[in-house]
Amino acid sequence: AIAMPPPLMDGAVEYPDGTPATVTQMAADITEFLSWAYWRNMDRSKQVGFVMWMWTLTGITFFYWARRFVFAHVYAQKM
Repeated sequence: AIAMPPPLMDGAVEYPDGTPATVTQMAADITEFLSWAYWRNMDRSKQVGFVMWMWTLTGITFFYWARRFVFAHVYAQKM
């Protein structure tokens, strides 16, 4: 088996405000950073998603209109 030291150790970093650098504190900081890195672009993603839904609804409405009125004579023909 491959042995590996633990990735976090007490006292590995120094906090400028004097917070004790325990494994629990560093794990909480890493978790907070990863959460921030994931959510920082969420506002832009929501804007893009909203625009995509508007274009989708516009397209659906157009194709419904085209099927209903533009091609009405095709659907009205008897076979």
